[in-house]
Amino acid sequence: MFAKKDQGSAQLRELHVEVKGTSNPEPRFFISRNERRYMEQRPNMWRLIMVTNALEEPEVAMYTKQQTEDKFNFSELSWEATEK
Repeated sequence: MFAKKDQGSAQLRELHVEVKGTSNPEPRFFISRNERRYMEQRPNMWRLIMVTNALEEPEVAMYTKQQTEDKFNFSELSWEATEK
């Protein structure tokens, strides 16, 4: 979590940040079911901090929930099987 000032305001706003990183120049990350649920439950507070090219010349970008959904495709990578 960190606090950020809204533009034109002296008040701090609490943000909940998920940080993901990759050594690749293209942004790509894994997100758990719980992390995704948290994003859905707190859309106004949630942010993704994406670090690309982390091992050479890191670049950092911050996305809101909506920006994250607009920029990235989410696909199931694995499934959990439990006994019926």
